[in-house]
Amino acid sequence: MQRNLDKDDIRDASDLLTHIDGWEKTGSYDEKAIEALDRWHAKRERIHREAEALYTQIYAAYEAYVDSYEEQHHSMEPERIAADLMNHNMSDSHIGTIGRALDEIQIEGTDFAIMQQAVMTPAFEQRLWNILHDVNSLLLEEDQFFGYFYLQMAHRIRFDMTSAFGINLKQGGYVLYVNPFILLRQPPDVMKDGIKREILHIISAHLMRVKTLSQSFNKTAVHMAMDMVVNDYLEHVDRDAVTVA
Repeated sequence: MQRNLDKDDIRDASDLLTHIDGWEKTGSYDEKAIEALDRWHAKRERIHREAEALYTQIYAAYEAYVDSYEEQHHSMEPERIAADLMNHNMSDSHIGTIGRALDEIQIEGTDFAIMQQAVMTPAFEQRLWNILHDVNSLLLEEDQFFGYFYLQMAHRIRFDMTSAFGINLKQGGYVLYVNPFILLRQPPDVMKDGIKREILHIISAHLMRVKTLSQSFNKTAVHMAMDMVVNDYLEHVDRDAVTVA
């Protein structure tokens, strides 16, 4: 399964190329600038390949789990419904916001914790965190505040989210939740903006404000308004977008 880098990758590469010292005027290449451009491409291509490979493997494990469930229970319910729902959510490619959807998927008889344990092996989980570590290195290069903020958060996997990222406050600390099925389908810079977006929600006090405002206004409208606020600070998303995908 092949996937090309998106238009934002092409735009950023073009921007970097135009900043090579004196290249357009003299026709001579600055060696350090060329090396920086090569590293820029290499890092994103590596993240892209690793995410693609991991997604393919965990999805195969997921399908095997569903098939095994059907054989044992002689029924397509409820795991097949869960599979169809997750496929729908994956096709939407939502990238989180403010803890939304952590408990939205409710299918009677479906235990997402058991499904997650069966599908997301320790080896797969470690590879996922390695990918996110590389993505966070992109943040550190741009703005150390966001990169170090990410390192201070706890990180957990949640299959029962309709978004790639979710954020919540637990036991006095922030937890960044990740749905690998959705996350791994995004380009590296979109993953990066997804992390940055959740941190922006935190420092804007949206976790607390959304609870108060939702008592007086439509919850979906509140989420969309807060998304638009933080979108102004994201490079790879339009201001009025409700997702960064």
